[in-house]
Amino acid sequence: MSISGELWDTVRKLSALESRTTDIVRIQERIEVKIDSLIERIARLETRHEGLRENVRNEILADIKSDLARMQLLFDLRRSGGPLDSLLGDGAGAAVP
Repeated sequence: MSISGELWDTVRKLSALESRTTDIVRIQERIEVKIDSLIERIARLETRHEGLRENVRNEILADIKSDLARMQLLFDLRRSGGPLDSLLGDGAGAAVP
């Protein structure tokens, strides 16, 4: 092969490499955009998850507080010998001092 033939072959290979490099850069940019989109979606999901978690926690605490208030009321009524005895109707209130 002559020098001009080798030069032409080298130029052709370089052109192919440049084209492939351009394709790879384009693919890499698309992947980066997709990764950025996924990161944003994950951040939104994490925020939503934390909000839902806080809501569930608050609902559980509200239920517990309600149950405690009810139990305190029943305890106070039982202790005072108030209308709880008539509500229970089984004499259970009489056993508590």
